[in-house]
Amino acid sequence: MSWLLVQCGEHWKGNRFTGPISFSVRLTKKDNGAYNELMETIYERTEVSREKAELKLTSHVKTEDDTVTLSIMSDDDVEFVIIQMEKAAIIHLDHRLHLDLHQQAMTRSDSSKTSDTEDEIGDDDGDLLASKFGCPGHRIRPKDIVSDMREQHGIHLSYNKAYRSKEHALNQVFGDPWESFQRLPVYFYVLEQSNPGTVTKFRTDSKNRFKYGCMVIGASIEEFNSVIRPVICIDATHLKARTMGVLLVAVCKDENEMIYPLAFGFANTECTESWTWFLKKLRKLIQYPDRVMLVPDRHNGIFNAMEAIFPDAAHGICAYHLAQNLKRFCKQRDDVIWLYYHATYAYRIEQFDLCNG
Repeated sequence: MSWLLVQCGEHWKGNRFTGPISFSVRLTKKDNGAYNELMETIYERTEVSREKAELKLTSHVKTEDDTVTLSIMSDDDVEFVIIQMEKAAIIHLDHRLHLDLHQQAMTRSDSSKTSDTEDEIGDDDGDLLASKFGCPGHRIRPKDIVSDMREQHGIHLSYNKAYRSKEHALNQVFGDPWESFQRLPVYFYVLEQSNPGTVTKFRTDSKNRFKYGCMVIGASIEEFNSVIRPVICIDATHLKARTMGVLLVAVCKDENEMIYPLAFGFANTECTESWTWFLKKLRKLIQYPDRVMLVPDRHNGIFNAMEAIFPDAAHGICAYHLAQNLKRFCKQRDDVIWLYYHATYAYRIEQFDLCNG
């Protein structure tokens, strides 16, 4: 004897299910004669195929707070078909299961079949997955979706369909990326109105398509010009969204040695032109641009832009990146790296000379 609890996301409204409904199924060998009434209700309300639902059932329908509960007793090793929102779920009632099937996310066939037609693009599965993509740092791969849907919901998906479901879920959570670029001018305007002193700029190409963008929060540049040490680290990172591109960043350190964000830029690629445009916008906001020190990444585009925009500013090299080069090219790298870091963090000339002696 076993039990099955299925929450299907349907309510009883008039003559059909439109909200949450739970089926509490108990497997037994008994038949108390209430089969016909229940089956007629199932046929009419859920459009279940009579050929698929040749079951001997005993049941009663109970309504509480606009929620319908069907308690069904059936023979072992049978199939009970529930059709909801034009999607079918064939559930084997031969072992204990606890399923939480969300609205419009029922499986299309039994566990031995895989549906991958063009009209079933995976939108329903994407709706089911959308809540998982809102967690920061939570990465979900298509093969993880295939495994989760099979183990948690009994739904068998191909890799291709899992990928399309993932794309649909991302659109549900974050929106279409190309539409986001169209809304960027409005977002920049609201950002400037809500944060006094904030400066935003963007540039388009000859076809009025987004090319570069820049954002500097008013409070960040105000604090930098007054109390923050004028040492700016510059780097870029590749964006992994479908639109690709790079994120240009300029950061400092505050009094507590914590990272202090100064400016952000967006570009289609990391090159001399994009860095020149970004640093030109940043220079206009710095009160004493010739007194700053720039610590860039080892990229030719950054060096070319720095020489053009900040010719009189001091230029440094990131100690970490230089250490990586030493590890790559030095044979006795452990000894060299030990001396290198002691020289890097030496606060007196005598200590520095001792490490180089």
